[in-house]
Amino acid sequence: AETGSYVITLFISFVFITVLALAAYRVASAGSRGWYFLGRESLSTLAKAWNTLVAAAVVTTGIVVLANIYFDSADYRAGRTLARAEAAQAEGHVAEAGNLYREVASGSTSHAPIAEAKFKALVELVTKQRTLTDATAIYEQGVQWNRQQRGKSTPAELTAGALSIVNRSGKQDPENALKLLDIVSPIAPSRRGSSCWSSLWPSSRAMSITSCACR
Repeated sequence: AETGSYVITLFISFVFITVLALAAYRVASAGSRGWYFLGRESLSTLAKAWNTLVAAAVVTTGIVVLANIYFDSADYRAGRTLARAEAAQAEGHVAEAGNLYREVASGSTSHAPIAEAKFKALVELVTKQRTLTDATAIYEQGVQWNRQQRGKSTPAELTAGALSIVNRSGKQDPENALKLLDIVSPIAPSRRGSSCWSSLWPSSRAMSITSCACR
């Protein structure tokens, strides 16, 4: 230019790498002393484009980091596991569903109380509607959990539920009926002093099952 002035751009840099354009100034050389600042100018199109690119990169990086934190969080993973358990139950895979419910319920996430309630509901479901094969799988999980002082089903509830299933289906499937009684045996409130227990509790794997109304 006729005045000998020109425009310089002030950047923020990190380790000699340009990061962000802050401002542009019209200056004139002052020799070894630096510049004379004549006034402020608008950032060039290139500088504005650079700032936009940097801002977009920062926002994108932030979103990626937050997404990774969320998707790797215990709460998110527990939610996914709970969804898998519900899907397994809907497909009739009750043993798989029970294990997944227990996995979630044993944690400390916001999904734990939901999973615990769903597991108890699953116990009630197999007690009323499912086969002895399903019942033995779920009751085994329930007893293990109860012995670890976890789970909503009490020993009395599990014992009564097992007897209810045996009374309903024991004649059709005596092998699994005996297996179910063996499973609840360690937590049964009392095995003696009851005509029901004496007739139903197996002394060997070869004994037969007869229906009994437990009192």
